[in-house]
Amino acid sequence: MSKISCFILIAHGSKEKKWNSHLKKLLVKLRQEAGQNTIMLAYLSPQKPNLLDIVKKLNNDSVLFVLPLFIGPGKHISCDIPNEIKVIKKKYKKVKIKLLPTIGENEGFISLLANIIKRDETNCSKKII
Repeated sequence: MSKISCFILIAHGSKEKKWNSHLKKLLVKLRQEAGQNTIMLAYLSPQKPNLLDIVKKLNNDSVLFVLPLFIGPGKHISCDIPNEIKVIKKKYKKVKIKLLPTIGENEGFISLLANIIKRDETNCSKKII
């Protein structure tokens, strides 16, 4: 079997259906924009699918890049997600997993926010009452 490289976006998730449907729409758009179907979405437990659910669907020789959809590091990044990864690595010894920095730590995200602010600055000032 050949290795499968996959990006897994991991988010907090919510009981709110609008939130989860928004993330699913974002995933579809991201796959189109990136030209890849190997981008998946996982949630922190107990919401499904979690990281383990996704790994079960892939072969045992996969290379996974986990991108946390969080603004900055916190307990989920320092503890919860690494603990899930440890469980996966014990069960699926050939799976390689790289936990990437949060989106908020990425220079591209900072540039995106700056561009949004610059673009909308004129519109925002007109709306102030």
